[in-house]
Amino acid sequence: PRIATFAGMLGAVYYNDHAPPQVHLQGGGLDVVVDILDPRLPRGLLPRGMARTILAWVRSRQPQLLANWELARRALPPFKVT
Repeated sequence: PRIATFAGMLGAVYYNDHAPPQVHLQGGGLDVVVDILDPRLPRGLLPRGMARTILAWVRSRQPQLLANWELARRALPPFKVT
């Protein structure tokens, strides 16, 4: 389910997703998966500014993203992250 929209991207967590905890981001022709506990992106995957924006967003919302991942993993509805 979609949990956020930011910087032109949609953020989602998937029901019954596998570990590690992750958030899926899509937009602008990109489909990126970011580890919630250890946010990193492979070098060159995204333009530098966008990569910084995405990683800063994930880091600043780690508790909410992790809580949503846990809810979705148990097939419970997640909440919106702002």
